[in-house]
Amino acid sequence: MAEQITVDDLRAILISCLGDDVEALHGDISDHTLDELGCDSLALLETVTKLELQHDAVLGEEEVTVASTLGQVLRLANERLRASA
Repeated sequence: MAEQITVDDLRAILISCLGDDVEALHGDISDHTLDELGCDSLALLETVTKLELQHDAVLGEEEVTVASTLGQVLRLANERLRASA
């Protein structure tokens, strides 16, 4: 378990959920939305579950869908991680 979830941690989770062939997963992903990546509800649920299992960052699917960008998802996950410490 990491003290803070990094953008690379989130990228690895998204690759495992969406596949490495998603062009937007390369480079800076902070400004992308899950919709831009083609993340359907199943991939979203898998992403949220993996964040919880791998990093103890408990997020609700609804919270993630409200976040505008992946950078906001990452900030929210790290806030939850710090709150649970």
